[in-house]
Amino acid sequence: MKQSNAILLALAALIVGFVGGLLFAAYKGPPPGLEEARRPASSFDLKPESQPDADLEAKMAELKAQIEANAGKPGPYIQAGNLLFDHERFDEAVRYYEKALELEPENADLLTDAGICYRQLKQPDKAVSYFRRARKADPGHPNSALNLGIVLLHDLGDKKAALEAWREYLALNPQGPRADMIRRVVAQIESGG
Repeated sequence: MKQSNAILLALAALIVGFVGGLLFAAYKGPPPGLEEARRPASSFDLKPESQPDADLEAKMAELKAQIEANAGKPGPYIQAGNLLFDHERFDEAVRYYEKALELEPENADLLTDAGICYRQLKQPDKAVSYFRRARKADPGHPNSALNLGIVLLHDLGDKKAALEAWREYLALNPQGPRADMIRRVVAQIESGG
């Protein structure tokens, strides 16, 4: 074998290995931008890294007063959940979402937010349950389909169900910000990757 052929063969093997490694990494982990497919719709737009705990606690005290003053209304519960969600205090956020869901059990946004919290709390089966409830409450809700696919694939390893959820997402939101990425992941899974 000539030296130039050996070099070309080694270079080709290196390129194939690199591309194969990238494809494997893309398949095994969530695609960038998909880890959290949705922030709560009605949040305070706080940035956790710039918000001291004292300010968070002051906002929470204000919201708790609103909850007491507005018994039976989901708004303050949702706001409290969103504030805690934004600060990645998922165990606390989900308790407020659950209270709001007692008042609005068919709210697809709330169900999806609670599902994301449960995923963050390492309870993927419960997360899937909430995403499916959201899908049932509002079949036109794209974020629940997107998140359902993420948890099914990455946490539960159910490719078939993830593909079904993502096909629903693409049908609902074909031009959405994550649509091209989802199409690539779907194509990769369908091709056996």
